[in-house]
Amino acid sequence: MSEKGFAHYYNIFKYDVALPFFSKQLAPAFLNHVRGWWRRSTWDAHPETQALLDAGTPVIFAIWHGQMFTLVHPQWMEGVSESAQTLPPYVLISQSRDGDFIANVAKHIGFPHSIRGAHGRGGSKAVVEIQALFTEKKGHLICLMDGPRGPKHEAKKGIVNLAFQLGVPIIPVAGVSPHHWFKFRSAWDDFEIPSMFSQVHVDLGKPIWVESSVDEDESVLAQVNETLVSHLKTTLSRYAQNPQNRL
Repeated sequence: MSEKGFAHYYNIFKYDVALPFFSKQLAPAFLNHVRGWWRRSTWDAHPETQALLDAGTPVIFAIWHGQMFTLVHPQWMEGVSESAQTLPPYVLISQSRDGDFIANVAKHIGFPHSIRGAHGRGGSKAVVEIQALFTEKKGHLICLMDGPRGPKHEAKKGIVNLAFQLGVPIIPVAGVSPHHWFKFRSAWDDFEIPSMFSQVHVDLGKPIWVESSVDEDESVLAQVNETLVSHLKTTLSRYAQNPQNRL
């Protein structure tokens, strides 16, 4: 069999057999089991963020790719505000076949709403859907700021520009756990999975209001990026000093 032929049949098996089965059967079962490990999870929000959520204001929840474990508990928003029940979270996922897998997993663990398209492919359609999401107050948006391929902790300008254009605040989200089961240091995002029975704390930081377009002022992206990274580091530092700290 030629190399081209092998790649063709491998992709058929991967995308038509393996990933659909894994995303609909194995992954949800595993993640639902993992959620049982983290029943001691806690949530806190900055007072300004709390006020926005209580008022039913749509926001952009900004999560780093390596912190995706915070999404395993869809209840973290409900733990902060009852408004999450009326404004559901929409997850921004790339419009690719790998994105199909992620969307299926997200749906089966409690995130039924997604917007597909980012960074070129499907980007225009995604922008229209995001605009409708906020202007019609349909829900919040969860965005992996440095996804889907990095570099790590480097936010993409598209979502920052949208926050400015629509007047929507960006809310930094950081997940913390004192012990980890796996740390994928070989992965570009240093993805981590908290260990069994470990407490997981999710902290929502102070809202970031974008005051100008990145296209007009390149320093805006750097400022937002610095604030997001600073929030993550501060959350990790405070928790390391006192694991019982609710921040």
